[in-house]
Amino acid sequence: MITFEDFTNLLNGTSVDFDNYFGDQCVDLVQFWSRNLGGPRFTGDAQDLANQAGTFYTWVANTPDAVPQKGDIIVWSKQLNNTVGHVAIASGTGDTNSFQAFEQNDPGPGVCLFKTYSYFAVLGWLHPASIPVNVQDQLDAMRSQRDTNWTLYQQEIQKTQDANNQLSALQLSFEEYKKQHPETEVTSTPEIPVPTTTSSGTTTIPIVVTSTSQGESATSVGTENSTATPTQPLPNPEPIKPSLPIGDRIVFFFLSIINALKRISKGR
Repeated sequence: MITFEDFTNLLNGTSVDFDNYFGDQCVDLVQFWSRNLGGPRFTGDAQDLANQAGTFYTWVANTPDAVPQKGDIIVWSKQLNNTVGHVAIASGTGDTNSFQAFEQNDPGPGVCLFKTYSYFAVLGWLHPASIPVNVQDQLDAMRSQRDTNWTLYQQEIQKTQDANNQLSALQLSFEEYKKQHPETEVTSTPEIPVPTTTSSGTTTIPIVVTSTSQGESATSVGTENSTATPTQPLPNPEPIKPSLPIGDRIVFFFLSIINALKRISKGR
């Protein structure tokens, strides 16, 4: 089985007679193409092929938006030539207005050649179950896909390198900041005190006092009691929001950026 390109290159400019009857007819060329594909042998006149799709071919009716594909067998009615119709092989070049086909014997005895047709008198076409693909086309498609995948891979590598460079720059900035501010110590975020109320109506509010001096910190915890009368319940106080020194705020800011970049780098 050979490709459409090889088939046309072999027969272009020649005449073929498949059955050795009635000379070089248009059906003879199509018979050779069908046998090359592994399809059935056709019988009858040219226009009769419209009813011989069988299981190997799919019949595609001629509609305003239909265009034959390369290797399809075009079938014309007798309106084209007032005889028995015509058949040819679509080259794959065309649109909804016209198409190119490889044929012989139209309008009379002649060699195999490419010819452009309108859709006048076209009944439809037989679409083969399979058409051999040119090996070079397959290789070109594989190379194109390989190049695309390689480009995408390089882009992902570059994104990862950029993220790592940004992470390293931030880490260096952070280390430099710590050298310039040795009194700053990174501590965990202090817990927000939660008031508790006893059954006797006494509300206890934990008091957390944190002091920092030359990198050392001390924390003490105390309580403040308040008793509410039954008629005047003590409202729940607003949570005490911790106020961090400006140094700790800057440190937490750098740490959040570094952690975010680490997650991005790992994700890629």
